[in-house]
Amino acid sequence: MKKVLLILFLCFFTNMLIAQGKLKNVYTVGGSISYSSYKEENNSTDQSSFVFMPTLGYLFVENFYTGMMLLYSHYSSGDYSSNSIGLGPIVKYFFGDEKLKPFAGGRLTYITNTNGQNDDFSNQTDLTLSGGINYFVTDYFALEASINYSFLFRHSDISKITSDAKARTVQISIGANYFIR
Repeated sequence: MKKVLLILFLCFFTNMLIAQGKLKNVYTVGGSISYSSYKEENNSTDQSSFVFMPTLGYLFVENFYTGMMLLYSHYSSGDYSSNSIGLGPIVKYFFGDEKLKPFAGGRLTYITNTNGQNDDFSNQTDLTLSGGINYFVTDYFALEASINYSFLFRHSDISKITSDAKARTVQISIGANYFIR
């Protein structure tokens, strides 16, 4: 019984430390999930996209997050579909010591995309700069909203034709994070 009470006390105490802004020596598990659907008037082709992006990280230095992310996405439009898998590091720096913790950060993602109908593929590298905020709903669980600006570098081999492209995107993202001490 004493061990159970001690464990409950330690869990309560460490969660209080997280809520008071001591984001150091803390593991995080988080991520985001999204679905979008697109349909044009006078066009019978529907488009849909599903993206799942889990993250795992650690705060070695107070308020400085380092982690890894995994990306899976599925896109379909009419008879065409493709799947993408990506992996890359993430860094963030949190500001403040309250329930609202703004952050600035970035990530580098390497993505491989394959087409379900033939041997077409593309490789893509994304460099993303982000700014956002974590709202701590409880002492250990936060909702995250961010604005992301990405530089994309894509190499494609479609129907035996090779091409390279550069692009930029802006994305608004919503996710969740769980902080574990």
